[in-house]
Amino acid sequence: MTMTPETIAADAVLTSEQFAEVFKIPAHELADLVLMGIVPSRGTLQQMSGAYLGVLQRRKDHLCAAVDAMKAGDKQPDSMHARLSLSQHLDFPCTQEQFGRLVDLSQAAVSGLIKRGILRPDGTALTWWRDYVRHLEDEGRARRAGRGA
Repeated sequence: MTMTPETIAADAVLTSEQFAEVFKIPAHELADLVLMGIVPSRGTLQQMSGAYLGVLQRRKDHLCAAVDAMKAGDKQPDSMHARLSLSQHLDFPCTQEQFGRLVDLSQAAVSGLIKRGILRPDGTALTWWRDYVRHLEDEGRARRAGRGA
């Protein structure tokens, strides 16, 4: 039987690998959080969810502060790496301009990605991030295939 969030009891004990698989979290990210002692390597669904949700809340708070700083005119509130890593697991709405600032695109370029169907018009920061990365990966594969690499 495949584990899904709906079929796991709150007191069920999971490994970090199982938790990552069930909730579609990149294994390398969860492994890093386990190594830092932020998320347990093994625990109940409730324990692991609580720890991971705490990480997401801190990321969201940090990203919102960065967006507020950008709105106030601060062009680079954080390093690019920090801004990008913060956006990977944030499932909340953002504007085209905010997303563009996260990935160093203009609002017009983000709008173009939506018009071309690469980003969904009703997407969140998380869905846009995933769709944009997928688009870049597809472009890279196409370029390599064109060169015969």
